[in-house]
Amino acid sequence: MRLRPESSPFPRLLVWPLLALGVFACFWLRWKPELILRAAHCPLLDTFGVPCPTCGGTRAAILMARWDLGGAWMANPLVTMAAIVGGVWTIWALVATWTGHGRVRIEGSDNEKKAARIGAAVLLIAGWWWQIVH
Repeated sequence: MRLRPESSPFPRLLVWPLLALGVFACFWLRWKPELILRAAHCPLLDTFGVPCPTCGGTRAAILMARWDLGGAWMANPLVTMAAIVGGVWTIWALVATWTGHGRVRIEGSDNEKKAARIGAAVLLIAGWWWQIVH
């Protein structure tokens, strides 16, 4: 994998609307979780009785908004990992935008891209296994 100068600032500049949405969601999930819990239903679980890989994601988001990362991990590790990666990306994007340093993109070979796709599939299957077992 190589780091190349960014060809377009668009992905990095997406941090601003995503940050505003994340702050709004964090406040909403922290102080009014019952509103979203009433509306959140898994069609796969309701229809077939089998949880999907993101079952428990709403509870995990509510627990993360309350800074209970252990509880969020137990609710859904896949959603928790995605939120942590998103948080790290947000910090990088803010620093790169403000300071001008780190304005790069990751570029990989075809084999590295294939390995990343396989890794993502393995994480998805592991998350689904977690939901079925727990």
